[in-house]
Amino acid sequence: MTEHAFIHARAKVSFETLMDALAHHMRSEQWQTPRYIPSIRTWLETESWMQRLPEPAAPNRRTPFEQARHEGRKKW
Repeated sequence: MTEHAFIHARAKVSFETLMDALAHHMRSEQWQTPRYIPSIRTWLETESWMQRLPEPAAPNRRTPFEQARHEGRKKW
């Protein structure tokens, strides 16, 4: 049960640590695709709060060619 996983995790770290780690993971690039977000139970049981995921990359800047292609223009 999720409650048991939470209680077990809380025995190891503070509530604030869990919430800070959860916020960090929510901002990560991996968690931007719902398919790759683990269930909270799995996240707690695998002690994922200890992982440091990379921060999301800065928004991509398109070259003029990529921007034109994105907008559907065939020529500049």
